[in-house]
Amino acid sequence: MKNTAYDLYSQGKYAKAEKAFRKNLALEPSDPDTIIMLGRCLFEQGKSDKAINCYQKAIGLCTDDDDRAYAHYFLGLAYGSLEEHIKAEAAFRESLGLNPSDSYIFFNLGISLANQGKYDEAIGYFEKALELSTGDEERASAHAQLGFVSCDKDDWEYAIENYETAIQLSDKQKTAEIFFNLGVAYAKLEEYVKAETAFRESLTLNPSDTYTIRNLGVILLFQEKYDESIHYNKKAIELSTDEEERGCVYATLGETYQKKNEWECAIENYEAAICLSKEQKTAENFLNLAFAYEQLEDYAKAETTYRELLALEPSNPDANAKLAFCLERQKKV
Repeated sequence: MKNTAYDLYSQGKYAKAEKAFRKNLALEPSDPDTIIMLGRCLFEQGKSDKAINCYQKAIGLCTDDDDRAYAHYFLGLAYGSLEEHIKAEAAFRESLGLNPSDSYIFFNLGISLANQGKYDEAIGYFEKALELSTGDEERASAHAQLGFVSCDKDDWEYAIENYETAIQLSDKQKTAEIFFNLGVAYAKLEEYVKAETAFRESLTLNPSDTYTIRNLGVILLFQEKYDESIHYNKKAIELSTDEEERGCVYATLGETYQKKNEWECAIENYEAAICLSKEQKTAENFLNLAFAYEQLEDYAKAETTYRELLALEPSNPDANAKLAFCLERQKKV
């Protein structure tokens, strides 16, 4: 009967496996292996709280260090799934004390530490997992996690190194998220051609992600590919339902049209950005909007824009100087 339960589990038939392990448990109520497997069946069905109870019970019954190590390991996974990262860390440390050569324990302890913002410690455990790993898939996962943590630390070169290695080792790591983060890392280092390539790879895998689309638009702007940048930013506006995000994209469009000396379009987009989003009520956007009005010799609207900025930042030197210029052009001084 126990073999049947294991077979069902290996086939992914977790509900049926649970029933089979419960029948086994009725015959051997103190068997820690059966209790651990029952917990794993519950965990796979999203019943982490019940799984935790099983693992804790098994820990008390285990007489073998290997079994106890695995019980603590699965306990850590269950706590992690509930985002109880401190408890997950404690469980993985217990497991590691009993089985100090298991790469999976190092890997998952690294994840629990990263989720607590303990990035330097997490990196150490991911690197140890790499030392112990033998399979490409396992090593690729560790490199991917090192990439994520390095991004959190703003260590862009190390992030790139690990993301690139993860992608080379495993097709499973060729995800939209990894390509997106790779694009961000390259952008931070001002390697815009490589950033563009990474964002395009991400977009191929997730073509409706507005965050990727607008970041691609920004990278194209940096490369002076203005028409392409406009295309992607307009697409981001079409797809986005978030006003703050739309405001950010309108500001980028305003800057792009400004680079093209298309002042009416620049004005339209800067005004939309400022209207939509509090985050876009910045000195830069007000100054750019007023400057665009000046290029059309609409000094009255430029004056109004400078006054709006000065209401927010009364001592802004650029706004005060430019306001004086607009007043002089209108002969108001």
